Amino acid sequence: MSDYSFDGRTFVIKNYLKQQTFSNFLPGLAGKKGIPLWAFYVNRGQGISGFGLQNKNRPIMEFTPANKAYESVGQIGFRTFLKVNDTYYEPFKLSNQNPHEMAIDRERFIIKDQNSELGLNTKITYYGLPGENLGGLVRKVEITNTSDNTLQVELLDGIGEILPAGVENAAFKSVSNLLTSWMDVEELENKMAFYKLRSSTQDTSEVTAVKDGNFMYATIDGEFIRPIVDRDLVFGEDSSLMNPVNFQKNTLESITKEPQVTANKVPCGFIPVTTEIAPGETLRLNIMIGHVASIDYIHTFKEDAKSDDYFDQKEDEARNIIDELLNDVETSTNFPVFDEYVKQNYLDNLLRGGYPEAIGNTIYHLYSRRHGDLERDYNFFELAPEYYSNGAGNFRDVCQNRRMDSFIHREVGAFNIKHFASLIQLDGYNPLTVKGMTYSITSDSLKGELVDRHFKGDHDKVVAFMSKRFTPGSLVNFIENNNITVKTSDEAYLNDIIQNACEHIESVFGEGYWVDHFTYIIDLVENYEAIYPDHMTELLFKDKSLKTFDSPVSVKP
Repeated sequence: MSDYSFDGRTFVIKNYLKQQTFSNFLPGLAGKKGIPLWAFYVNRGQGISGFGLQNKNRPIMEFTPANKAYESVGQIGFRTFLKVNDTYYEPFKLSNQNPHEMAIDRERFIIKDQNSELGLNTKITYYGLPGENLGGLVRKVEITNTSDNTLQVELLDGIGEILPAGVENAAFKSVSNLLTSWMDVEELENKMAFYKLRSSTQDTSEVTAVKDGNFMYATIDGEFIRPIVDRDLVFGEDSSLMNPVNFQKNTLESITKEPQVTANKVPCGFIPVTTEIAPGETLRLNIMIGHVASIDYIHTFKEDAKSDDYFDQKEDEARNIIDELLNDVETSTNFPVFDEYVKQNYLDNLLRGGYPEAIGNTIYHLYSRRHGDLERDYNFFELAPEYYSNGAGNFRDVCQNRRMDSFIHREVGAFNIKHFASLIQLDGYNPLTVKGMTYSITSDSLKGELVDRHFKGDHDKVVAFMSKRFTPGSLVNFIENNNITVKTSDEAYLNDIIQNACEHIESVFGEGYWVDHFTYIIDLVENYEAIYPDHMTELLFKDKSLKTFDSPVSVKP
């Protein structure tokens, strides 16, 4: 086990490309006011094997099950191609036989490659972008000259395949050749890439325009670099993407002068850099890939998100968001690994059951979602692409992962018991899929009062939004995206509106019934009783707020 070790809170795997395969995921926590991405990685290639927005149907890099991810990540995934004093080298390839490692933290992971012959160390860091009104995956590339001489370097770094927004995962796997007819990449003249479909792809009489898109941009010392999106300019005739034969045969200067074909083919995303690195110096490249609702927003955003300081602050923020959540179970024993185990267990629980947040007079579970991973590829996970994000989960998974809520969060009280007991049907069964809570306000006069109290202008627009069921995140995003002036604060208007709204427990039948689900409600009750024994008579016999789930599906005798 000498290849596996802990360095403080970091789990380190030496020579990870040679170890037994495993899969993992970045946590997908972008904070209360952030848009999360899902991202999976494996210990092959450069790690990331798929990522995207919301669910499998909105990939940026296609979702691939574990067994296929181990095979394909080294081709269509992230790659680094180097010419060092005219010598070609690709880090993180098993055939190189160079020392390398993977270092895993809760919010990120890092891979390192050491080439003593060329005098070059390559370090890659991945983390999800927190606290912004778009979803992003950040890739930080650091190349250090460990030799005694200045190195002349040509670098192509990026990803072999980026899907335009609107391409569904299953469709791409079955009719990808057809879908290329809609693919397009724009904005290269602005030193970024905007990957989109020219129109909707459904086989219907009505065609609609596509406004959202996936994007990529990169900076060195705050300066943007025009990406290469035509993979023929990188790989030439090697359609297997195994070797960048065009880069191997030609200089980057000549490649970047070639015209790019940006339509009707599956695009890539590579950043070309020609430079020299002095002894002991490090070249740093920041790459952002993600999804944005409109091209106008990304134009403004990237001007504020281009410096090394910005990316460093976001890396710290990604760590702090998780650390603040895990402070609830801060443990100090003589066994530091046990202390970290407690935190990791708690993180795993809240990624399924959610983190209870008191809003108004209710509890809203942030980050709750169905567990999905590369080995359980049958699970259709979902992360709502909005602030205060959560997603649908299975009744049992969500319920069992909230069993300790009352012990740790006093504001939860009996909320979870009432929530899940209200999903029991009259025949004793319960629905499989539990979604996030929604809220509504039926009184027109009350809606008007709330809008006038908290917002300036756009009265009718906000009232119309609140006339339908909404989530806390969708409300805050609506206010921000429509540039509506807030007279109070996000926290004030959110608490006031939810306080005056009706709450709705959203659930659907799903795939069927599981016989053991009721046992987890009993766990909730027993844990509540351990803290509030004096409240049990009220809960069991006097509380009339419990509801019954009226399912469209029933079990026949």
